[in-house]
Amino acid sequence: MAKKVVAIDIGSSSIRASIVNEELEIEAQFTKAFTRLSPVANFVEYGHQEFKESLLLVTNGALERIGRDEAEIVVTNQRATTAAIGRDGVGYGPILSWMDLRTSPLCLELSSKGHRIAPNQAVTKAMYLASLDPSLAASLRFATLDTLAIFILTSGSTFATDYTNAATAGFIESLDLTYSTELLKDCSISLEQLPEIHSTYGSYGSYDYGGRQYEIVVAIGDQQASLLGQNATTPGATKVTFGTGTILDTSMGTRRPKSAHRSDNGTFPIVTYSNGKEIGWGFEALSLGSGGCIDWLIDLGVISGYQEASNFSRNFRDYSKATFVPAPSGLGTPIWDFGARSLFENLTLGDSRTEIVAAVLDGIAALTNDLLSAAIIESGLVPEVIYADGGMTVNKPFIELVADNLGLKIAISPEKEATTIGASALAFAKGDLGSFPQLFRKIEARRQIVNPIYERESKQYLQRREDWLSARNRAQGSIPELSSISF
Repeated sequence: MAKKVVAIDIGSSSIRASIVNEELEIEAQFTKAFTRLSPVANFVEYGHQEFKESLLLVTNGALERIGRDEAEIVVTNQRATTAAIGRDGVGYGPILSWMDLRTSPLCLELSSKGHRIAPNQAVTKAMYLASLDPSLAASLRFATLDTLAIFILTSGSTFATDYTNAATAGFIESLDLTYSTELLKDCSISLEQLPEIHSTYGSYGSYDYGGRQYEIVVAIGDQQASLLGQNATTPGATKVTFGTGTILDTSMGTRRPKSAHRSDNGTFPIVTYSNGKEIGWGFEALSLGSGGCIDWLIDLGVISGYQEASNFSRNFRDYSKATFVPAPSGLGTPIWDFGARSLFENLTLGDSRTEIVAAVLDGIAALTNDLLSAAIIESGLVPEVIYADGGMTVNKPFIELVADNLGLKIAISPEKEATTIGASALAFAKGDLGSFPQLFRKIEARRQIVNPIYERESKQYLQRREDWLSARNRAQGSIPELSSISF
């Protein structure tokens, strides 16, 4: 077993390389931001050269700090952000972010052929990149950011992804986890243009730095890494990540889902890990841009910064009925209404900025319960505790609102970077989740538990839930032409 892991975490606007030891402690971090471009509305892209320079800068910095210690490399990434690589091994065109919506018309085109592809998946992004120069289209290879990073680190010798990334990219349409030949035909993309699919813990080649070879042993999507980073691996174990959006994942162990497509409850099946012997499965539920509402409050001048977003009491409902439905880009799980829009209700002259901020955060908390309720219906399991990570978990009054809206205990991760911890744990465990309890013993002891004021299904909980659903219904269908679109 390597003494250290260099965990490369590729986010929406930066790349971070963390040095993690066998106690799952982060010893040092190296971070480099890269420019997120938005040339027109709904276009979000990056440049290849800056991505490569940022990747090498942080990776080399971490390996330089490690020195002569034994180390392995793991890669975790924002899923579905898509790049093209030319025949010469050089990046081609822009890198399209998972948030980029320019390919929505292509999604509708594929829908007419029986394929359910969303614009935040990789399929139509690859189609768009291929369309930039039809004479080069057949020579391009298409990569999500895990594949691109590994391709760069191995000097082009490894072109591979893992099952957690491949299963969410959109090119797989069945539970056998192989690329859909029918979809590829309808996209005019060949199998050779896509990366090989490897186990999450496996062999991804090596990175030569300073004359030493560092093995790359894990590639994993960020949300799956976060789930493992909470040691939430048993059936029904659930974590929620509070970032720009809110993403909830439930582990189902090795129990296969009923379908590879989005369920009637608005959840998506996911692969949580693979190790060459078994495949882990789960469900994912997500909202669209809820966490960005805090940045919106800052931009409006309602609050000056994130610290002011915690200056309220969890009991603010005793004196304010202000309600907010966070839907700046529509509503996700369970209803998937792209035409819904944010809604404020019941504001009075007695409501100050404190109540406005509290109402926004309470709306995000209530939206989180939408995600959990859908996952419970899908899995048939009610978790005893919800594991939470992400930047908003430092806001204790907000987490208290989450506990109250869910009627369940919330366990806050002591490590903010749960994705880094999960990917590193898989490397130290050599893919064996049976080793996780021992690996996580110190982290488990440092979890902070937030209890709800009242339990799930109590009278108070049900009334709060009814009030929320009533407000959410009024936010639906604000833009009818968008509400009619389904991916």
